[in-house]
Amino acid sequence: MLDPKSVLAEAHALSNAGDHDAHLRMFDERALITTPGNVREGREAIADFTRVWQEACPDARITVVNQVASGDMVAEEFVFEGTHSRTLTLPDRQVPPTDLRLTIHGALFARVVDGKIVSERVYLDERALDTALEGAEQTASP
Repeated sequence: MLDPKSVLAEAHALSNAGDHDAHLRMFDERALITTPGNVREGREAIADFTRVWQEACPDARITVVNQVASGDMVAEEFVFEGTHSRTLTLPDRQVPPTDLRLTIHGALFARVVDGKIVSERVYLDERALDTALEGAEQTASP
């Protein structure tokens, strides 16, 4: 059986390779993913969350900067990078493509049981994202 750090490494590798179906299978069927202001339960809901970013930034990659584990828990500091080449659907608005290279720092805390991710709490630097997108939206305005 894979240790929790290896499970997360495999999930990131699959996502970075564009194998989104295999990436989703790394999650338990009833897994929870929590972001500020939102909780999603089950693979379909998780697919909806990841699809937003995969569609908006098809070349997206996650690079783990730091990782620690204890028992079935893993904490990671990561960098999400991708070119915003398609519409990004955020909870409060849709952002048309900017062709900007987005670099978003974040942290996640995951619990892995029997080789499956059962929960993730994801925190993104939303201020940096908003600043980058607002600057592009203002530039694009007449």
